[in-house]
Amino acid sequence: MSTTTSESVRADIRNAALQLFSDVGFHGTGIRRIAEEAGVSLATLYHYMSSKESLLAEMMSETILTLLRDAELAVQATVSPVERLRALVEVHLRVHIENRMLCIISDIELRSLSGEGRETVVRYRDDYEGLWKKTIAAGKRSGDFSVGDIDIAAKALLDMCTGVVHWYRPGGRMDLEALTDLYVALCFNALQSHRPRRKARG
Repeated sequence: MSTTTSESVRADIRNAALQLFSDVGFHGTGIRRIAEEAGVSLATLYHYMSSKESLLAEMMSETILTLLRDAELAVQATVSPVERLRALVEVHLRVHIENRMLCIISDIELRSLSGEGRETVVRYRDDYEGLWKKTIAAGKRSGDFSVGDIDIAAKALLDMCTGVVHWYRPGGRMDLEALTDLYVALCFNALQSHRPRRKARG
C-alpha cells in the first residue's frame, strides 16, 4: 500500500470516528460503526488503530497540544499581562472554532480516557491552564487585574471561552474578530481590568 493511500485510509478512519464521537459520544460509538462509516474492514481498522480509546487519546492530545503550542508562541510575542491575556483569548477562540468537533470531544470525553492516555492529556491540559494562571497572577502583581482566587478565575475564563464550540457558527452575525473582541472585554471585566486598545493590524 502506498504512503498516500495509507494516509488517506487513516484519515478516513479518523474522520469517521471524529464525526461519530461528536454526534453520539465515545461510548455510543462502536468499532464496527467506525469501520462502516470509514468504508473499511475491521481488519483494516485495527491495522491503523490499536483501540477506540487509543484513537480518542490521540485526538485529544493533538487538540490540547495545538492549544498549548499556539498559546506559548502567542504569549512570547507580548510584554504586559494585559497583552498576554488578549493573546490567550484569541488563540483559544480560534482553535476551538477552527477545530470545533475535536474541541467538543476534548471538552466532554476526558472521562472516557484511562491510564497513560489520560495522564498525557491531563498533563498537557494542566500546562495550558498554567499559562492562564501565570498571566492572571502577573496581572494581579502589576495591578492590571484584581482577582481573589487565581485558580478559580483561570478555570472560569477557560470555561467561558470554551463554550463557543457549542453555539458559534461561522457566517453568523459576528465574525471571529468581533467575537474575540467581545470575549476579551468579558474576560477583562471579570478581572476588573480596563480593556486595552486593539493594536493596528499591519
